[in-house]
Amino acid sequence: LEPQAGVLAFALLERAMGSRALLARHNWRPALVTALVLAAKSWCDEEVWLEDVRVQLKELRLSSLARMEVAMAHLLGFNFAVHAKVFFRYQYALRDLGRQRKSSAEGRPSRPTPARESSERVRRRSF
Repeated sequence: LEPQAGVLAFALLERAMGSRALLARHNWRPALVTALVLAAKSWCDEEVWLEDVRVQLKELRLSSLARMEVAMAHLLGFNFAVHAKVFFRYQYALRDLGRQRKSSAEGRPSRPTPARESSERVRRRSF
């Protein structure tokens, strides 16, 4: 899976949440996997099969994953495109979050950067 598909998955997941979908403790993982599958299907230039996902994540049932894929596609209005500006906001926010987590794991305080400050503003507003 290419990193860009992961970024696209987060953008699609948040868009789906804004259109009546709610994430809860019991469904956030399957919803994220579903968003990753849809993002991979739209980003990658090769086929993505649910069976391949099932091999990696044995606890998921194919039938429920297929139903979730259809449900999320409906929530998104079958529109899997994300404007470049929004895509890069997500990319920078996720990058900064990773750097912040790495710094705290190493016991170092993270330094604010212009990119981090802009990504924090992005996280505060809805996409």
